[in-house]
Amino acid sequence: YAQAWARFTDKWGQKQSMLAISDKRNMIRTMPTVVKLKALDDHVAARPGATVRCQLVLDRTPNFDGAVDIELVEPDARSGFMAERVRIEPGKSRAEVVVRIGDSASFEPDRTFKFRATGQLREDVTVVSEATIQVHAEP
Repeated sequence: YAQAWARFTDKWGQKQSMLAISDKRNMIRTMPTVVKLKALDDHVAARPGATVRCQLVLDRTPNFDGAVDIELVEPDARSGFMAERVRIEPGKSRAEVVVRIGDSASFEPDRTFKFRATGQLREDVTVVSEATIQVHAEP
């Protein structure tokens, strides 16, 4: 069964609440994947003070032809890894994200870059996809 509870203010300004219970079977369907961000390389070599070019590709279905913005979400800038946000325009599929590595950045054995692409499917629907690249420390 499913239970839902809502609080709202009616048109007269009175606070209301409502509880609804359905004792029937409920089916929840997710939307199919409409876009998938992928890394062209499984891994990159990097060292402190260098820059790394990461090649990303966006697989689209006909349901999504809009623009997406790609950002580096892990590791964050405080750890010494920085990248400008990159946009893949409508109908395009490739992007290059340049990651600048600070001189004091630390390389953990399992360091990865995680990139996130976000775009608007419709006014009320945001698409999100992520891709990771393994980072190997250069001497």
